[in-house]
Amino acid sequence: MIRGATGASPERFGPTDGAALVSQGDVDWGTHAVSVTGGSGRLALWHRNFPGLIAGSIHEVAPTDRPALARLLSAQGLTVHVHATADDGDIAGLWTAVAATHPAPIDVHVIGSEAFVDDMLPAVLAARPGRVFLPFSTFTDRRAGVIRDADVRAGITVWDEWDDTSAQRWPADPDGVLVILTEPGTTDRCRGAQQVKVAAECASQFPALPVMVEGSITESFAPVCVAAGVQQMVVGRALLNTLMTVSDTGEAC
Repeated sequence: MIRGATGASPERFGPTDGAALVSQGDVDWGTHAVSVTGGSGRLALWHRNFPGLIAGSIHEVAPTDRPALARLLSAQGLTVHVHATADDGDIAGLWTAVAATHPAPIDVHVIGSEAFVDDMLPAVLAARPGRVFLPFSTFTDRRAGVIRDADVRAGITVWDEWDDTSAQRWPADPDGVLVILTEPGTTDRCRGAQQVKVAAECASQFPALPVMVEGSITESFAPVCVAAGVQQMVVGRALLNTLMTVSDTGEAC
Protein backbone atom coordinates (compact mmCIF):
# COMPACT_ATOMS: atom_id res chain seq x y z
CA MET A 1 0.00 0.00 0.00
CA ILE A 2 1.40 3.41 -0.92
CA ARG A 3 1.08 6.01 1.79
CA GLY A 4 -0.95 9.09 1.02
CA ALA A 5 0.22 12.57 1.91
CA THR A 6 -0.23 13.53 5.54
CA GLY A 7 -0.74 17.10 6.56
CA ALA A 8 -0.96 18.18 2.92
CA SER A 9 -3.67 20.46 1.65
CA PRO A 10 -4.81 19.28 -1.80
CA GLU A 11 -6.79 22.48 -2.33
CA ARG A 12 -3.58 24.48 -2.17
CA PHE A 13 -2.08 22.35 -4.91
CA GLY A 14 -4.88 22.71 -7.45
CA PRO A 15 -4.50 24.46 -10.84
CA THR A 16 -4.03 28.21 -10.72
CA ASP A 17 -7.26 30.03 -11.41
CA GLY A 18 -6.36 32.63 -14.00
CA ALA A 19 -9.87 33.89 -14.71
CA ALA A 20 -9.15 37.22 -13.04
CA LEU A 21 -6.03 37.91 -15.09
CA VAL A 22 -7.18 38.79 -18.61
CA SER A 23 -10.33 37.69 -20.39
CA GLN A 24 -9.43 35.23 -23.16
CA GLY A 25 -11.50 37.19 -25.62
CA ASP A 26 -9.54 40.38 -24.91
CA VAL A 27 -6.20 39.01 -26.09
CA ASP A 28 -5.00 40.04 -29.56
CA TRP A 29 -2.79 37.15 -30.64
CA GLY A 30 -1.45 39.12 -33.57
CA THR A 31 0.30 41.49 -31.16
CA HIS A 32 1.55 38.86 -28.71
CA ALA A 33 3.95 36.85 -30.86
CA VAL A 34 7.08 35.25 -29.40
CA SER A 35 10.15 34.43 -31.48
CA VAL A 36 10.45 30.66 -31.71
CA THR A 37 12.68 28.65 -33.97
CA GLY A 38 10.48 26.90 -36.50
CA GLY A 39 7.25 28.83 -35.84
CA SER A 40 5.58 32.09 -34.99
CA GLY A 41 5.30 31.24 -31.31
CA ARG A 42 1.65 32.27 -30.84
CA LEU A 43 -0.33 30.14 -28.45
CA ALA A 44 -2.49 27.49 -30.05
CA LEU A 45 -6.11 28.04 -29.08
CA TRP A 46 -6.94 24.39 -28.39
CA HIS A 47 -6.01 24.88 -24.74
CA ARG A 48 -9.34 26.70 -24.30
CA ASN A 49 -11.02 23.29 -24.50
CA PHE A 50 -9.36 22.39 -21.17
CA PRO A 51 -10.01 25.34 -18.85
CA GLY A 52 -8.03 25.20 -15.62
CA LEU A 53 -6.12 22.12 -16.73
CA ILE A 54 -3.24 23.53 -18.79
CA ALA A 55 0.11 24.90 -17.64
CA GLY A 56 2.58 26.24 -20.18
CA SER A 57 6.25 25.34 -20.20
CA ILE A 58 8.43 28.27 -21.23
CA HIS A 59 11.40 26.12 -22.26
CA GLU A 60 10.48 25.67 -25.90
CA VAL A 61 11.72 29.20 -26.64
CA ALA A 62 15.08 30.91 -26.27
CA PRO A 63 15.88 32.23 -22.75
CA THR A 64 15.53 35.83 -23.91
CA ASP A 65 11.99 35.07 -25.15
CA ARG A 66 10.78 33.33 -22.00
CA PRO A 67 9.50 36.42 -20.17
CA ALA A 68 7.44 37.29 -23.27
CA LEU A 69 6.05 33.76 -23.40
CA ALA A 70 5.23 34.00 -19.69
CA ARG A 71 3.23 37.16 -20.45
CA LEU A 72 1.38 35.30 -23.18
CA LEU A 73 0.57 32.39 -20.88
CA SER A 74 -0.46 34.75 -18.11
CA ALA A 75 -2.79 36.65 -20.44
CA GLN A 76 -4.60 33.39 -21.11
CA GLY A 77 -4.83 32.52 -17.42
CA LEU A 78 -2.38 29.63 -17.71
CA THR A 79 0.08 28.59 -15.03
CA VAL A 80 3.72 29.25 -15.98
CA HIS A 81 5.94 26.18 -15.59
CA VAL A 82 9.71 26.71 -15.24
CA HIS A 83 12.51 24.13 -15.25
CA ALA A 84 15.61 24.62 -13.12
CA THR A 85 18.54 22.72 -14.60
CA ALA A 86 22.31 23.10 -14.58
CA ASP A 87 22.17 24.18 -18.25
CA ASP A 88 19.99 27.22 -17.61
CA GLY A 89 22.77 29.64 -16.68
CA ASP A 90 21.42 32.67 -14.80
CA ILE A 91 18.35 30.93 -13.42
CA ALA A 92 17.66 33.53 -10.74
CA GLY A 93 17.75 36.32 -13.31
CA LEU A 94 15.39 34.43 -15.58
CA TRP A 95 12.94 33.78 -12.77
CA THR A 96 13.00 37.44 -11.76
CA ALA A 97 12.15 38.45 -15.34
CA VAL A 98 9.44 35.80 -15.64
CA ALA A 99 7.91 36.57 -12.25
CA ALA A 100 7.74 40.26 -13.16
CA THR A 101 5.48 39.42 -16.12
CA HIS A 102 3.31 36.86 -14.33
CA PRO A 103 1.03 38.01 -11.48
CA ALA A 104 0.38 34.48 -10.19
CA PRO A 105 3.07 32.30 -8.55
CA ILE A 106 4.99 30.18 -11.05
CA ASP A 107 5.67 26.44 -10.80
CA VAL A 108 9.30 25.29 -10.67
CA HIS A 109 10.47 21.80 -11.59
CA VAL A 110 14.01 21.29 -10.28
CA ILE A 111 15.88 18.71 -12.36
CA GLY A 112 19.20 17.37 -11.11
CA SER A 113 21.13 15.56 -8.41
CA GLU A 114 20.66 15.88 -4.67
CA ALA A 115 23.58 18.31 -4.52
CA PHE A 116 22.08 20.42 -7.31
CA VAL A 117 18.67 20.46 -5.62
CA ASP A 118 20.21 21.60 -2.33
CA ASP A 119 22.20 24.31 -4.11
CA MET A 120 19.19 25.57 -6.06
CA LEU A 121 16.44 25.48 -3.44
CA PRO A 122 17.30 28.82 -1.78
CA ALA A 123 17.19 30.66 -5.13
CA VAL A 124 14.07 28.78 -6.19
CA LEU A 125 12.21 29.62 -3.00
CA ALA A 126 13.38 33.25 -3.12
CA ALA A 127 11.38 33.58 -6.35
CA ARG A 128 8.24 32.80 -4.28
CA PRO A 129 6.86 30.06 -6.53
CA GLY A 130 3.52 28.46 -5.89
CA ARG A 131 4.81 24.92 -6.28
CA VAL A 132 8.20 23.23 -6.41
CA PHE A 133 8.62 19.74 -7.85
CA LEU A 134 11.66 17.64 -6.97
CA PRO A 135 12.92 14.42 -8.60
CA PHE A 136 11.70 11.24 -6.92
CA SER A 137 15.22 10.31 -5.76
CA THR A 138 15.78 13.69 -4.09
CA PHE A 139 12.39 14.07 -2.41
CA THR A 140 12.91 13.74 1.35
CA ASP A 141 11.08 14.87 4.47
CA ARG A 142 13.83 17.43 5.09
CA ARG A 143 13.63 19.03 1.63
CA ALA A 144 9.84 18.94 1.61
CA GLY A 145 9.93 20.67 4.98
CA VAL A 146 12.24 23.39 3.68
CA ILE A 147 9.83 24.01 0.80
CA ARG A 148 6.74 24.09 3.01
CA ASP A 149 8.45 26.37 5.53
CA ALA A 150 8.60 28.91 2.70
CA ASP A 151 4.82 28.54 2.27
CA VAL A 152 5.31 26.68 -1.01
CA ARG A 153 3.77 23.35 -1.95
CA ALA A 154 6.19 20.42 -2.30
CA GLY A 155 5.64 18.07 -5.23
CA ILE A 156 7.37 14.90 -6.38
CA THR A 157 8.06 13.78 -9.93
CA VAL A 158 7.64 10.20 -11.13
CA TRP A 159 9.32 8.69 -14.19
CA ASP A 160 10.28 5.01 -13.93
CA GLU A 161 10.25 4.69 -10.13
CA TRP A 162 7.03 2.72 -10.24
CA ASP A 163 4.55 1.43 -12.79
CA ASP A 164 0.79 1.21 -13.05
CA THR A 165 0.59 -2.23 -11.44
CA SER A 166 2.85 -2.05 -8.38
CA ALA A 167 2.31 -0.33 -5.06
CA GLN A 168 5.30 1.42 -3.53
CA ARG A 169 5.85 3.96 -0.80
CA TRP A 170 6.68 7.59 -1.42
CA PRO A 171 10.15 8.52 -0.10
CA ALA A 172 8.30 11.29 1.78
CA ASP A 173 4.71 12.52 1.72
CA PRO A 174 4.16 14.90 -1.24
CA ASP A 175 1.59 17.64 -1.75
CA GLY A 176 1.19 16.59 -5.38
CA VAL A 177 2.60 14.31 -8.08
CA LEU A 178 4.02 15.22 -11.49
CA VAL A 179 4.21 12.17 -13.76
CA ILE A 180 6.77 12.59 -16.56
CA LEU A 181 5.61 11.27 -19.95
CA THR A 182 8.84 11.79 -21.91
CA GLU A 183 12.24 10.47 -20.87
CA PRO A 184 14.02 13.21 -18.92
CA GLY A 185 16.71 14.95 -20.94
CA THR A 186 15.11 14.02 -24.28
CA THR A 187 12.46 15.48 -26.55
CA ASP A 188 11.70 12.47 -28.73
CA ARG A 189 11.52 9.49 -26.37
CA CYS A 190 7.87 9.78 -25.44
CA ARG A 191 6.26 7.09 -23.33
CA GLY A 192 2.97 8.85 -22.82
CA ALA A 193 0.63 5.93 -23.46
CA GLN A 194 2.41 3.92 -20.76
CA GLN A 195 3.07 6.74 -18.31
CA VAL A 196 -0.48 8.05 -18.38
CA LYS A 197 -1.47 4.70 -16.86
CA VAL A 198 0.87 5.52 -13.98
CA ALA A 199 -0.90 8.86 -13.59
CA ALA A 200 -4.26 7.10 -13.59
CA GLU A 201 -3.06 4.71 -10.90
CA CYS A 202 -1.81 7.63 -8.80
CA ALA A 203 -5.17 9.37 -9.16
CA SER A 204 -6.99 6.17 -8.25
CA GLN A 205 -4.88 5.31 -5.20
CA PHE A 206 -4.71 8.90 -3.94
CA PRO A 207 -7.97 10.64 -4.81
CA ALA A 208 -7.12 13.56 -2.52
CA LEU A 209 -3.62 14.02 -3.99
CA PRO A 210 -3.40 16.24 -7.12
CA VAL A 211 -1.78 14.43 -10.05
CA MET A 212 -0.21 16.26 -12.99
CA VAL A 213 1.53 15.15 -16.18
CA GLU A 214 4.26 16.71 -18.32
CA GLY A 215 5.85 15.90 -21.66
CA SER A 216 4.67 15.23 -25.24
CA ILE A 217 1.10 16.38 -24.61
CA THR A 218 -0.82 17.44 -27.71
CA GLU A 219 -4.39 18.48 -28.43
CA SER A 220 -5.30 14.92 -29.38
CA PHE A 221 -3.51 13.34 -26.39
CA ALA A 222 -4.87 15.76 -23.78
CA PRO A 223 -8.27 14.00 -23.52
CA VAL A 224 -6.42 10.76 -22.67
CA CYS A 225 -4.74 12.56 -19.78
CA VAL A 226 -8.02 14.07 -18.58
CA ALA A 227 -9.67 10.64 -18.68
CA ALA A 228 -6.84 9.37 -16.46
CA GLY A 229 -7.93 11.82 -13.78
CA VAL A 230 -5.08 14.33 -13.89
CA GLN A 231 -5.65 17.84 -12.57
CA GLN A 232 -3.09 19.61 -14.74
CA MET A 233 -1.15 19.06 -17.97
CA VAL A 234 2.16 20.85 -18.58
CA VAL A 235 2.35 21.59 -22.31
CA GLY A 236 5.28 22.95 -24.29
CA ARG A 237 5.62 22.70 -28.08
CA ALA A 238 1.97 21.88 -28.67
CA LEU A 239 1.00 25.33 -27.34
CA LEU A 240 3.17 27.00 -29.97
CA ASN A 241 3.02 27.10 -33.74
CA THR A 242 6.17 25.02 -34.01
CA LEU A 243 6.78 22.03 -36.25
CA MET A 244 6.53 18.65 -34.56
CA THR A 245 5.88 15.01 -35.31
CA VAL A 246 2.84 13.43 -33.70
CA SER A 247 2.73 9.69 -33.09
CA ASP A 248 -0.27 7.46 -33.73
CA THR A 249 -1.20 7.78 -30.04
CA GLY A 250 -1.31 11.56 -30.25
CA GLU A 251 1.93 12.15 -28.38
CA ALA A 252 4.34 14.79 -29.68
CA CYS A 253 7.66 13.19 -30.61
